[in-house]
Amino acid sequence: MDAVPMNTNHHGQRPIAIAPIQAGSVQQTTSELAPVMPFTCVTCTKRKVKCDKTGPPCSTCKKGRHECQYEAPPPRKRKRKQVEDVQEKIERYESLLRQHGLIDPVPAEHSTVGTGNEQPNTALATPDSTDDAKPTLPSYPGQVPQPRPGKMLAGHGKSRYIDSTLWHTLSEQQMNPSDDEEEEEASENDCSNQHHNNVQPAAPAMDPLTASVFNPRSQHINLVNLHPPYEQAMKLWEVFTTHVEPITKTFHLPTAQTMMQLAASSPGTITKTTECLVFSVYFFAVVAMSEAECLHLTGQPQQMLWSRYHDATRQALVNAHFLRTTEKNVLQAYALFLLAARFHYDTRTFWILTGVAIRIAQRLGLHRDGSEFGLKPFDAEMRRRLFWQLLPLEGMAAQMCGGAMALPYDWNTHEPSNLNDSDLHPDMPSLPPNREGATDMILPRVRAEMGKFHARERPFQGEWEQLWQRGDHAKLQQLEDEIDALQDRLETKYLRYCDFVIPSHCLAMAMARGTPCMARLRLRLPKARIQTLTLPERTELCTLALRILDYTITARTNPLVRRFNWHLQAYFQWEPVIWILNELRKGGSSSSQTVVLGDVEGVWKRFRSLYAEWPEFVSARRTLYVAVAKLMVKAWDVRPEGMRLEGVEGEGVEPEFIGRLRGLVRSKSAVSRAGIEGSVGKEARREESDSFALTDSGADAAVGNDERVSGEGVGDEFHGFLDDSPPDIIDWNFWDELIKNPDAWKVS
Repeated sequence: MDAVPMNTNHHGQRPIAIAPIQAGSVQQTTSELAPVMPFTCVTCTKRKVKCDKTGPPCSTCKKGRHECQYEAPPPRKRKRKQVEDVQEKIERYESLLRQHGLIDPVPAEHSTVGTGNEQPNTALATPDSTDDAKPTLPSYPGQVPQPRPGKMLAGHGKSRYIDSTLWHTLSEQQMNPSDDEEEEEASENDCSNQHHNNVQPAAPAMDPLTASVFNPRSQHINLVNLHPPYEQAMKLWEVFTTHVEPITKTFHLPTAQTMMQLAASSPGTITKTTECLVFSVYFFAVVAMSEAECLHLTGQPQQMLWSRYHDATRQALVNAHFLRTTEKNVLQAYALFLLAARFHYDTRTFWILTGVAIRIAQRLGLHRDGSEFGLKPFDAEMRRRLFWQLLPLEGMAAQMCGGAMALPYDWNTHEPSNLNDSDLHPDMPSLPPNREGATDMILPRVRAEMGKFHARERPFQGEWEQLWQRGDHAKLQQLEDEIDALQDRLETKYLRYCDFVIPSHCLAMAMARGTPCMARLRLRLPKARIQTLTLPERTELCTLALRILDYTITARTNPLVRRFNWHLQAYFQWEPVIWILNELRKGGSSSSQTVVLGDVEGVWKRFRSLYAEWPEFVSARRTLYVAVAKLMVKAWDVRPEGMRLEGVEGEGVEPEFIGRLRGLVRSKSAVSRAGIEGSVGKEARREESDSFALTDSGADAAVGNDERVSGEGVGDEFHGFLDDSPPDIIDWNFWDELIKNPDAWKVS
């Protein structure tokens, strides 16, 4: 039987057909096969959405029913061909630097293009290429290299100085100094309204800088309830104009009078700028008055008003955002606040605070004279007044803590003009010529003359002594001639025009006549360490010292000058006192002391007047006061036999001030024996410096106390005659050793 073939298709099925095409597959395939553009469409680019670069239209535009259009982007910029030649690179770099004012243009004969094997004379020399390439610092402020050109933006009472080449390419509209401030102030109005009922900031910070940086909750506090009544405000303004303004002269009084009247009559409507300025006036007026004056004028204790207006001024500065201000009036308020509160802060903190003022002044361009930028003559003059008030303030702060001034060396602001306030008007087209003689500006002008002398001759600590060590008699004689020239200028330009019945003229005479004497004393004293002084030299030094002491006591006791005691108190001359006591300490017969000192009894009368006018020298416990007290007591104990002061009756009876000094010495000696206080030397200075670092609570409690005057020890309060002779020209090592061992110095 034949085999039957096997059938593999058991069910008789047909071969499987190809699956049918699904709906939409043709479109998908078509899309996938569509050309892909090398760039996105214009619509997706503008809408900043993802584009699949198909079409047109692309899937995104088709889904959103947008018009789809493809445009090729502009071609990329061609890369700059690399300069292979080194000389060509140098020329291009120099051109860029000259364009931005970073290097001076060079004449054609000094071009960098050279021939043969000549070395390129690049404008940017290496540090060791030549000594002439090193920049030279000015010998005194104002004598400076040509400053780099800047740009001044000014308007609506604000100004901003642009000194960065990065900003020079921007338009003035882009550099508008007020845009950010207006936007921020608008956003802060709501916040400030929330604090309308706050009378006084809670737990106020020690200074406006700390309040601005570390205490943001103290911002935007309404101070309207802290303003004094109209009558009291006008009284405080009058005190300011008589006690403070003749020395500072940062105001134009006719204009400021109107501002103060409006602010006092409606304090709730004034701007933040005006508010911080008027509070600084109130605060300074309280500082400038005595306790009796304050009580008589306001009916309130001075310490209470001091705390109120100090805190109000500080908070007003925070409200005005003084750290980022572009308004001169805010800086003016800050400068007045620092000058009035300089004894309230320790010297290290005060140096930082004055440095902030200098930085703000730089931002406003006060270190550049306004005439260079087309400012109104009146505005330029008021800027000069403020800048020249900042100079001694910053110099005093730097020297008190051993630091350096923050001011750039290339400032070129002119001195304030010798004009009265009545000669100035905000809309004046030009300034009148300087007046000859004494004007409202006599005190600032005299101080400027003295400041320029000290800056030019640079009588820093030890430098004049080195002249004696080297035996440089030519330079010593040159300095003597410079001092004579300073005295002649002061006499010719100011003193011969002074009126004895005008208080500011009386103070100017004391300053102008005392400063040359002080300079001569400081120049000649170092010789006592180097060489043996002859009898005529000792007599000459004592004559200078007594003359300075007479000027100091006369200024302090003059009823017309008492209004400036707030200023005189800080700048007492200790060198002449110590030197005279050194001569008295040697003892001897009345005739021998008379040869050197003249009228010995008259010398002791001066000391009695001195301690009567400066009672804090007896009541305070500072190291220097005690050291001088010891020397004073020793000098009295070896006075010529039989000498008694007028008004002191009885044999062996001593004047009251000597008795009080003796008690001060005893109490201090008891503390020293207990190991709490050190000697007059460096250790004592360091301990005292640390002990006067004020805390938030301790500073306010110190107000009104003699120890409120903080400092760095022996040399802190003695910055020359007023604030125009920096304290670092005093060799305090010399005086420390002289106090401890008066017999060790070379006198014949």
